[in-house]
Amino acid sequence: ELKNIIHSRKFIYTISPSLFPRPGYWESNIKVLGHQELKRKTDWKPEKKLTEFIENHEKILFITFGSMPNPEPKQKTKIILEILERNKIPAIINTASGGLVKPDKFNSELIYYVSQISYDWIFPKMYAVIQHGGAGTTHLAIKYGCAVMIIPHFMDQFVWDKIISDLGVGPKGVKISRITNKNLEPKILKLLNNRGFKEKSAKIGNQMRKEVFKDELYETIIE
Repeated sequence: ELKNIIHSRKFIYTISPSLFPRPGYWESNIKVLGHQELKRKTDWKPEKKLTEFIENHEKILFITFGSMPNPEPKQKTKIILEILERNKIPAIINTASGGLVKPDKFNSELIYYVSQISYDWIFPKMYAVIQHGGAGTTHLAIKYGCAVMIIPHFMDQFVWDKIISDLGVGPKGVKISRITNKNLEPKILKLLNNRGFKEKSAKIGNQMRKEVFKDELYETIIE
């Protein structure tokens, strides 16, 4: 019965074929029709301090866990901050839904905290992005040519972690429950020091920006 459903129903994957090419063995009713972005925030404006921070640093790392919480946000943040400060890596940390937190004391010359931000605005200005592996965040980070590393929390985020590594736009990440100073630090340094990640992401991002699937998506849905 499941086989009959697969053959008779339409399946649409709203994923960029630049990240996930449609396998040739799939049936014709299964399509990959590009990432469908949410409407951009055109009225979002940054704080002056944020623009100054960006102007004063090069190779900035953006870190977010998006809507993903975790049982130990303080401990996970502490690990990340220690690595950033030890290696003098400038970073913008998005606390978002609380998976990362803003401590009472941190190096404000090196680290800038935000609680929400327009990815369309910030990603073009970033060198690399460390994130949870959400499909939307992953697409946007590569669309804007950022080197990417995923710290997966659950489900499809592990698939995106493998895709990122296989594409060569970033190193394989570490599961959120297993991150330590010892296993995360070399991966962050690799993310920032391997120029090939950034170059490959820029190349794929250029392909993604040329993708137009709206008409085909519409026709597939209504036919």
